[in-house]
Amino acid sequence: MFNDVPTALFDEVGIDGPPQDHLVIRVQPQEGISFTFQAKEPGPGFQPRTVNMHFTYADAFGVEPVEAYERLIHDAMIGDHTLFTRADEVERAWEIVAPILDIKASVLPYPAGSIGPAEADALIAPGHWHLHI
Repeated sequence: MFNDVPTALFDEVGIDGPPQDHLVIRVQPQEGISFTFQAKEPGPGFQPRTVNMHFTYADAFGVEPVEAYERLIHDAMIGDHTLFTRADEVERAWEIVAPILDIKASVLPYPAGSIGPAEADALIAPGHWHLHI
């Protein structure tokens, strides 16, 4: 989420503040990035306009990127282990995660759009936290 611009800037010129900027990261099937934001049109005066910036592999390089499994199979065929996880890495990851998964905790429901369950207030109440220096 992007921060809003100071609205006082727009109050002086008699227009509403600009719409929110958007950064969109597309994962599948057309990988790419889009950024939509407001820019001042060149020239005197103040006329903001929505500007779109788009990046896709097909547009930038003239080819579609290879599928993930195509890359993985190719790497396996040529013996490149860079994208493969070693067994000791997997075992260490499970050593770290398993104790967390074994914790028996309940999930407290709360209405969508609210700030969370009332029990959360007790967790952040004054006196429960202190700074270690």
